Amino acid sequence: MRSLAKAYLLRVKSHARSLLTLAIALDVAITVLMVVTGLFLPQIFTPITRHALIVLAEKILQVHEVTNRAIEAIVLAVMIPYLSALIAAYAVTAHLLSIIVRDRLNGVFEILLSISDRRSIVTGLTVFSIIAALISYIPLLTISLLVTIPMLLMFNMVSLLYYPVHILLLLIPAVIFSSILSLMLCLLAPKLTRLRVGLLPIQNALSIVGTVPAAIPFLIINIVPTLDPLTVALYTCAACIIAVSVLLLIMPYIIKETELITTE
Repeated sequence: MRSLAKAYLLRVKSHARSLLTLAIALDVAITVLMVVTGLFLPQIFTPITRHALIVLAEKILQVHEVTNRAIEAIVLAVMIPYLSALIAAYAVTAHLLSIIVRDRLNGVFEILLSISDRRSIVTGLTVFSIIAALISYIPLLTISLLVTIPMLLMFNMVSLLYYPVHILLLLIPAVIFSSILSLMLCLLAPKLTRLRVGLLPIQNALSIVGTVPAAIPFLIINIVPTLDPLTVALYTCAACIIAVSVLLLIMPYIIKETELITTE
């Protein structure tokens, strides 16, 4: 078991650079786009997002006339943290699935089954997915804070600083849940990994499903902006912790040897 865990940790190390590159590139691009749009062209936002930003600005900042600066402050304090979690979930899900699918097709799991038991392999894969999730999320958390905190201070919005910090920390379980969920679905429904969508070659149907835990709270604050973003993040955190605990308990039992061996 120890040697197997060590092997998966080496896999994390070997793929860390490409995982980080994908996550950081997406985060930087979308963060810059959101900041520029919120500050100079807020009318470009979709009607739902613009309405949500106005309602959140009125509620959180307690202002009646919402200016571009107020909209930008809400983008920095609320939208970017939620988007960072969503981007991290997508990056780790897409990258993790590409690794698992390639290992399955190359017969890696057959070799592992000859030297280890099924539960150890599933446990190792789960640990691998959790570490990959943290590798993708922690740099994005840092980048988001490096962007949001100085700009909020520049706007003299000190009261909003606790929003990005708390939201980013509370959404860590959502990214971990995304990674474990995508791993389980990839092993149980390998045929879905061949239904490719989008522009990225590693993107597939399951990578979309895997981002759902991080996408739901982001959609909620857009559709129901009267809810407190921190409350939404807190409930998301609690729900994802429960969901992760359940998956960790059932995965060693529901994933059989047949799910680890390719039939192609």
